[in-house]
Amino acid sequence: MTAIYLVGLMGSGKSTVGRRLANALAARFVDADEALVATAGKPIARVFAEDGEAAFRALEERTVAAIVDSARAAGVDVVVALGGGAVLSAATRRRLGQTGFTLWLRAPPDELARRTMTEFGAGAEERPLLSGLGREGRIARFDELLRARGPLYEAVADLVVDTGGREAGAVVGQVLEWLEAVPPVRVEAGGGGYDVFVERGGLGRLGRRLRRAGLAPGPVGLVVERAVEEIGLLERAVAGLEAGGYRPSVLRVPSGEEGKTLAQVGALCEGFAAARLERGTPVVGLGGGALGDAAGFAAAVYLRGVPLVLAPTTLLAQVDAAIGGKTAANLPAGKNLVGAFHAPRVVVADPDVLATLPAREARSGLGEVLKYALIAPPADGLLGVVDDALADALAPWAERGEAAAPDARLLADLVRRCARIKADVVSRDEREAGPRKVLNLGHTIGHAIEAAAGYGPVAHGDAVVHGLYGALWLSEREGLLAASARAGLEALLDRLPVPPVPASVADEAVLAAIVHDKKVRDGKLLFVLLRGPGDPVLDVEVSLDEAAAALACVRARGREPERERGRARA
Repeated sequence: MTAIYLVGLMGSGKSTVGRRLANALAARFVDADEALVATAGKPIARVFAEDGEAAFRALEERTVAAIVDSARAAGVDVVVALGGGAVLSAATRRRLGQTGFTLWLRAPPDELARRTMTEFGAGAEERPLLSGLGREGRIARFDELLRARGPLYEAVADLVVDTGGREAGAVVGQVLEWLEAVPPVRVEAGGGGYDVFVERGGLGRLGRRLRRAGLAPGPVGLVVERAVEEIGLLERAVAGLEAGGYRPSVLRVPSGEEGKTLAQVGALCEGFAAARLERGTPVVGLGGGALGDAAGFAAAVYLRGVPLVLAPTTLLAQVDAAIGGKTAANLPAGKNLVGAFHAPRVVVADPDVLATLPAREARSGLGEVLKYALIAPPADGLLGVVDDALADALAPWAERGEAAAPDARLLADLVRRCARIKADVVSRDEREAGPRKVLNLGHTIGHAIEAAAGYGPVAHGDAVVHGLYGALWLSEREGLLAASARAGLEALLDRLPVPPVPASVADEAVLAAIVHDKKVRDGKLLFVLLRGPGDPVLDVEVSLDEAAAALACVRARGREPERERGRARA
């Protein structure tokens, strides 16, 4: 059940917009004032006059609770237009944040006066706060109410929508575009759980998301990789934080795997200390998967743990790396060999920023998407979506290798689908004791190739695709996967133009990295393999000779890399 609440002063358009929005969403619409009148058995003016405002507010609070409880019991989505003073109740404000999304419909006092004169008439008998007031008196009253209630509307709002001078249809269109990301993906892990917001324009609402997560406005440590700053995303994140009342101290790290070392993690902690970050001060990581790992690890160990927020800016990070609470740094002996579990308080994935990605990083993200397509339950439909996407809307990235912007709606859908899959897995197994191992499909060989190449020359997603080829070969060899099924899945992988493993990366170095992989148990090489799409098999023991044969298969699949254009970034 999704609940969308509309708050704002009377005349802001809550009922009109709410009805149209509910119709567009096939949701139930409820006017809280009408429900209150039905419950009280008399008009609002009589409740005020006979029972007093305190009794009215208490009844209003109970009415809102009953609306939400009824919708939840029926399992239906609901759009609720709340009375202008509903936010005066602390209990109602808590309920809004805990049960749905709140939109503040805002209009200037002079327009509110004009609308209410038209809608309610000069007497406004049913609106006690406007009773007997003419135009000028109403403007003054609305100005007074806006000063008193504005901070409360601001505090509960997930989105502020200006309705002044706008038709209801335009307002609904704006809300529907924003609601493409609603509801958030919920991860039931990390000591209480957290939300993953996949929303276009999300960087501009970063401060609101921190507030919704219970992080008090004030100083924040904003960790950003240099390539992200160079393309203007830092300014958008800073503006989004400042709009929520946060004061960011910016700390910069090298882009990609260069920023994911113990030395860089130490430098970040020194930076936190210099900025005088306290135990309750959030650290926000703005960048790709490597940046999120490094910033998260620093947040996990600084002052024995400070709140972490992630704003991933690459496809790879949005679909995978930012979700799950793993933080890490690399060692020369292997990838992610030192780290900690430190769940974020909230993740804000803005698909709009992905238009800045060059082909290499886009392809890397698509490699991780392919992994999710192979492990996703068939009912999810991700495999078919990815198959269609590689042939159609993602063609600018996947096939021509150009830094052209793909379909933003499709990207948001892909990110959300992958996020849901990972959230489900992590919610069942936060510490990788069992089901979470499924996320390692393709990663044993992939991580080893990255380590042997020296971190950087081979993009992570490219390495994962190499690992997927190896895992499919091993799956057939172990008698788990039919040859025809393997051929069909490899045909999908073939659609992504991944460069071959560099000839300079020796087999011996890759195999040595496999032996040092963190998934090795009691000296045994354990792989995730497949019986078929959506049917992974965990902890399959593989000999070193078999791993070497799988690596030979990976090399045999290699192709010459296509020429890439566009800005280089991690």
